[in-house]
Amino acid sequence: MINPDDRISTRQLYIMVISILIGVNTLIIPRLMTSVAGVDGWILPITSGIVVIINMYLLIRINSAFPNLTFIEYSEIILGKFIGKILSLGLLLYFLFLTSINIRLFSSAIKPFLIPQTPIEVLLLSTLIMPTYLIRHGVEPIARFNEYITIPALASLAMPLFLIISIPYFDLGKLLPFFSSGIYKIAQGSLIGYGASAFLGLGMMYLLYPYIKSSERDNIYSSVIMGIITVIVIFVLFIIMTIAAVGAVELSYMTWPIISILGSIEVPVVERVGSLFIAIWATISFTTTLVLTFVGNGLGLAHFLNYREFKHLILPGMVPPYFLALLPGTIDEVLKVMYYINYIGKFYLIFLPLILFVVFKIRNLDKYGRKSNKKEQ
Repeated sequence: MINPDDRISTRQLYIMVISILIGVNTLIIPRLMTSVAGVDGWILPITSGIVVIINMYLLIRINSAFPNLTFIEYSEIILGKFIGKILSLGLLLYFLFLTSINIRLFSSAIKPFLIPQTPIEVLLLSTLIMPTYLIRHGVEPIARFNEYITIPALASLAMPLFLIISIPYFDLGKLLPFFSSGIYKIAQGSLIGYGASAFLGLGMMYLLYPYIKSSERDNIYSSVIMGIITVIVIFVLFIIMTIAAVGAVELSYMTWPIISILGSIEVPVVERVGSLFIAIWATISFTTTLVLTFVGNGLGLAHFLNYREFKHLILPGMVPPYFLALLPGTIDEVLKVMYYINYIGKFYLIFLPLILFVVFKIRNLDKYGRKSNKKEQ
């Protein structure tokens, strides 16, 4: 299916976790979180992140019991063929919708600021076609590309972002009072509302485990945790800085909060700070599309169809997300669709790892579906 030598290191996995989570989310996370929890919006990535970290531990434990299989194969061993097929199909649909939302938000963000005359259809098509070359060469070239792009781009984002502090009306007092929305609303936002939307891309861990170097698999969980913590810190900073700049109420109604705020800043030499931010951000967001398309259209589809040459599936697999991305008319409609996709994401990120872990422990199976005689170390 994929070259046996096509493996990534845990360091590359760490960067891949960052790249799949940090893309489009950075532009809309402040709006989503404040619309749920007001001035306490910055707390939601922390609470949701803790829940996801716990469930990633369960998922990686299950993956380690089937080191050469993806979820698509071992779900049939643990839960039976019929349920396994249904859940695998659901996972592929989840990636399909996630890819569609990602490319639509990406195209809608760059169009008005960088290339306003370009039709959205052309932008969507370009966003899907550009990653094709790398995707066809497998996971290791993708991981290497992410290494070269993600960290330098994140470092470059710091410059325009911290200009927000220079705004005369920047006031950290706008974050007060803490916990004003109440514990219930924070918990609801973390588990039911938009809180989990920050981590939807982690569904890739259902499929990537066999493609991580076997000599480094003991460090997979720590790499994933570090990636999640890095993303939490970035999101919390983004939310705090945008709330301090304009306030939670105004923020919850802004389409692209960070770009709008940066657009109001005047800097000598740099005429449009918002456009500079978008240009840097676009490189990071491209890596998100790259990983999502590879995991869903390439890796996942190939395993589901038991198809050896996954590269032949890439171009046909890009047709459904293209047309799905065209369906929503406005950004608000896109976010409404994203709200419902959150429910699918929460099932796969929060509930399914627990279900798999409990059933696996009860049935005590090995990788062949037989009762295991090995006792837990």
